[in-house]
Amino acid sequence: MKKLFLLLAMVGMLAVACEQGGGLGEENNGNPNGQPTHSLTVSLTDIDVDCKGGTKTIEIESTCSWAAKSSEDWSWMQISSNGGRAGVSTVTLTISKNSALEERRATITICNTTHNLEQTIEVVQGANEPYITLYRRNINANPDGETVTVAVNSNVDYTVTSTEDWCRSSISNGDKGYCEFTITIDANTEDNVRSGCIEIKNAEYDCVAEISIEQYYAAQIVFTDLEQCKSDKKFHVGVGPVKTEVDVHVYSNVGFEVVNNSYWITVDKLHTADNLYTIKIKIPTIGLGSPFEFTDYTIKLESVEYEYEVVSREIVVRQYSPNENAGDLVEFGGAKGVVSHMHDSRVVVVSVDEAYLPYCTKLGHCDNKLCYDGYTNAGESYSWDDGMHPAEKWCEDYGRGWCLPNIDDAVSMLNSYSWLNKTLTANGYAIINPEFCYLSSTSYKYNKEYVCAAYNDDICFTSTAWDKDWPGHVRAIYTIDYSSGYGMWLE
Repeated sequence: MKKLFLLLAMVGMLAVACEQGGGLGEENNGNPNGQPTHSLTVSLTDIDVDCKGGTKTIEIESTCSWAAKSSEDWSWMQISSNGGRAGVSTVTLTISKNSALEERRATITICNTTHNLEQTIEVVQGANEPYITLYRRNINANPDGETVTVAVNSNVDYTVTSTEDWCRSSISNGDKGYCEFTITIDANTEDNVRSGCIEIKNAEYDCVAEISIEQYYAAQIVFTDLEQCKSDKKFHVGVGPVKTEVDVHVYSNVGFEVVNNSYWITVDKLHTADNLYTIKIKIPTIGLGSPFEFTDYTIKLESVEYEYEVVSREIVVRQYSPNENAGDLVEFGGAKGVVSHMHDSRVVVVSVDEAYLPYCTKLGHCDNKLCYDGYTNAGESYSWDDGMHPAEKWCEDYGRGWCLPNIDDAVSMLNSYSWLNKTLTANGYAIINPEFCYLSSTSYKYNKEYVCAAYNDDICFTSTAWDKDWPGHVRAIYTIDYSSGYGMWLE
């Protein structure tokens, strides 16, 4: 019985010793009272992170059990373990992003309350930066004006202002978060590029974002011949088949170049005054025998040094071909003839018949006008004495509008005799004999006139030694005038 009581007493003493020593495995480090000394240490005592947050690793070395607690709730911090046993423990502290504009602090305490052990870790997280995020920072506005939708995202309130009255925002202020609003930009009626700015600002945090606006002026290349025509349609100029020059007048508030891809026509640009230009177009004679009713030549006016867009206008020169071809048998003024040649702006038709007559019958009544127009010459002759000019009278009687050719047309007639004779022969008419002397209406002196003939087939010559009362061969001509243009129009 005595042994049993002694055993129970020893067990009780051992239990008391273990409770005072903090548990199994805790050593007596020389405490004079026989009690073990306990310790608790941490690897970090200060943690400083920015607003983005992050992860920190903490080592806890303790000779006894420990617990972790925070001065703040754990909503923005998470610790991998809230407590542990004696020994070395590694815990992870995860700090979430700080969206607030103020910093935040917390104190984490690692402790053992039984042994009054405690270590603190001060956590400081920086404030979030104020921001105003724009999803569009630059607007290259249409010259004619437009309304543009923009979006903003921010963590601050803000005001919206414009530096110019021609660009306006649909809102004057906004709250933090995502927002869409519109910017209205008026048409630019000036002749220069203009710039403006929409400013989005929070004055408290001096947080500013800007939308830059650049607006080009409305580029104009205007054909002033058609009442300031600004149409994108093609500008047409119609001309006849003969050599001619056409001036197209242009107003332009941008630089432009002239692009001519045709080898047939030539084009020059003249700067006549501020923003005023003359496009000079030279068109040669198209001649007889063209297989086309008309031919179009396109000239482009294209803007240069205008960065908003390329502005292009087109001038189309439409040159109409003669309706007649050389050698055609035609009828004008009730009389027949054969198409001979083209001279200046006229197509010349030669009569199918001929006569043998003098220019005049009385030299004293003959003019000495040096005119190269058969119609005018006839008028001059008849102004002296109607009836004393048989050759011109025969031509006039041949048909309405027919006359005696001037010397140039007479020479051209002989140069064309080969194809004229093909038509004359095919239709049973008398041919042109190039060795005959053919009269003209052109005077050399009061008693002399120009005549022409050809020898050796191809060599045509003129003579001024022909007296006006000498008879010669006569052919009448009819001329078709193509000198008038066909106007200007849009297509």
